[in-house]
Amino acid sequence: MAIPRTAWILALAVVASACSTNRPSGPSLVGPTDGGIDDSGADDSGADDAGGRGGPIDASIDAPPDAPADAPIDASPEITDLAVICGGTAPVTFDDWEDCYQKRKCEWEVGCVPLDHFRDVQDCVASADAVGGGQLAAERRDRKRAVDDGRTSINVEAFTQCLIRTSATRCNTALFDPACLTRFSGTIADNEDCLADVDCASPDAVCSSSCHDACCVGTCQRKFREGEDCQLFESCEPGLRCTGIKCVSGDIGTSCAKGSVNQCDFGTFCDSKTLRCTPTLAPGAACTSLLQCGGDTMCVGLSITVSDPGHCVRISKAGDPCDDFCDGNLYCDKTSGICRDLPELGQSCSLFTPCAGANTICDKGLCVLRSDVGVSCAGQTCLPGLFCTSELGDPAPSCAARRAVGEPCAAPTHCESYLCSGSANQLGVCLAWSDTCR
Repeated sequence: MAIPRTAWILALAVVASACSTNRPSGPSLVGPTDGGIDDSGADDSGADDAGGRGGPIDASIDAPPDAPADAPIDASPEITDLAVICGGTAPVTFDDWEDCYQKRKCEWEVGCVPLDHFRDVQDCVASADAVGGGQLAAERRDRKRAVDDGRTSINVEAFTQCLIRTSATRCNTALFDPACLTRFSGTIADNEDCLADVDCASPDAVCSSSCHDACCVGTCQRKFREGEDCQLFESCEPGLRCTGIKCVSGDIGTSCAKGSVNQCDFGTFCDSKTLRCTPTLAPGAACTSLLQCGGDTMCVGLSITVSDPGHCVRISKAGDPCDDFCDGNLYCDKTSGICRDLPELGQSCSLFTPCAGANTICDKGLCVLRSDVGVSCAGQTCLPGLFCTSELGDPAPSCAARRAVGEPCAAPTHCESYLCSGSANQLGVCLAWSDTCR
């Protein structure tokens, strides 16, 4: 699985910080996408502290979402015509909206997730659900049932902004944009019975349950609001950041602590001179921290031995300069400092240079096809849509297709329905899906 861009940035930021004699090591990280380092030793050529990449900007479910914090740095004019964004026709039906979102999410992933394994957007659209073991189709199925039953509806204004902002030019803000997290308007109040997350009226609330069947009833649990206690990155409402203690707004201009990594919105960082959340820097600007750049740029050219700054440059196209990694389905050739395409079938590969294509895998230094049904396997070596029966305790495991209702399973990914009564500790059976729960 490809590692999200933010995780790479955080790891590199910590390493750079620890190795530099001018920069102290970063504080503890809270949440999967928080991070940064304090650049208090930087000169006046730019802002100093690192902020977040890969998450939300502030917006409201009841009002038009605010313009993303990194909007001014986009290198090219933003496309806002949904017909163009969606491939020829503006969305009308539920499936239209969902198909366009899938396309945009794949454009973002292929362009932004470091070492992404899809060859291109088409490969992602065709294979993403199979790679996830059927999860994407199952979640879409839940949303459609909720719309059909009248428990939720499409929030056209928010969904429109979501499609505009889910872009490969917004690598640091698209994934958790509040518009995407509120693109459905639920009708179920907090702590009331629900069947799916989108049923819930509170923004980005979760339908919490402990059962597994198609009509499993849970309760709507809202996210924490500004000023309330929190511990995890995802525990706050859209547009808020969890500091590990409280949910805060992180808006541009709000105060932040020196060296903070989780007090400012994604697309901004905490400037250690002003102690205010500040927009990420424009392309070409001098930078002194990995996280000061936004959009599809990164701070390239930093040195741990000299004080010269780097510059915010694009790292998402073959031929772009790089230091440690590139965005999207590329790798950073450390010898030349250039982003290059991932190796194809039959070419050399490694742990840090994986193969292009959802149907390939690096085996003994060579890109080969993943295994088909009936071929012996070990772990995640099967073609997308298949699983290795080692996950069921099979002493002679082989790749197998997802199973029909009533067959043994240990995880949803083993079932055609993506519904399994079992777990890794206790085998169960695949359960049936139902379009109605009345």
